[in-house]
Amino acid sequence: MFAHKFRSPLDAIVYNTSHGKNDKVYIEAAQTMRGLLDIFSIISTDDKLLKEKLKNDIQGKGRLIDVLNSTLKMALLHLLSKSAVDKIRHHYMSYAIQQGKVDNQITRKTWYDDYYKLESSLQLEWEESFSNLISQPFNLDDQLKWIEQHFFKLEIIGFERDDIQFKEYGVTESFLVILLHEIIINAFKYYASDTKESVILKLINNGDHQTIECCNPSTRLERMSSKGNGKGHTFFSVLARKTDSLFVKPKYQDNFVIQFGIYNQFLKNKF
Repeated sequence: MFAHKFRSPLDAIVYNTSHGKNDKVYIEAAQTMRGLLDIFSIISTDDKLLKEKLKNDIQGKGRLIDVLNSTLKMALLHLLSKSAVDKIRHHYMSYAIQQGKVDNQITRKTWYDDYYKLESSLQLEWEESFSNLISQPFNLDDQLKWIEQHFFKLEIIGFERDDIQFKEYGVTESFLVILLHEIIINAFKYYASDTKESVILKLINNGDHQTIECCNPSTRLERMSSKGNGKGHTFFSVLARKTDSLFVKPKYQDNFVIQFGIYNQFLKNKF
């Protein structure tokens, strides 16, 4: 899991080196990696210290919506890289069908065997298009419009909150990056809907907990494909146990729902 969470900021650095060479991308990726190093060190050694640091991290410029925006960008830079083609191959195929580039009865095997050049061209096109988007000042709405054009509609609910504050790149932000990154990556990997249903990501106030919930349409076929090993959900169970949080593992049904409830004392600012 430690190595897995480093892939996205690393992909951002690699792509930025070859293309934009934007200093801001280097700085953000490096700070994110430093924060992940710190929190993984604490997670693996001291549960009590982890709780204390989360509880005391209640001031700063960090905001939920900003963490979501940056984590979404980081996840997309990873997914759109050449090394991650197998994770979103079904999206390239679906897009090609919609654009009339291939027959709508095409099978996945035929796509894989006969249309690898088209897939490669789409990967390069999408990667460059997204890079152009984030090379200029952009916000969450800009990313959501781009995602809807290429993948599906992603609805964000409940993250525009100023009552939750924390230090930028600190323990709370790193904790949120771990959760949001895993949830976002899985939403893209296992999405499946012939009618283009929306993915809904929301933050819910459940009294004692602030719950991150993601609902996305999926199928058993999509979930059974070799895109993951379930270790992310196992790690979520560990995080929940170490932080008195609530983790609801997704059931094997077409409406794929994941929930992680963070204990209020770790995610609520006190004015």
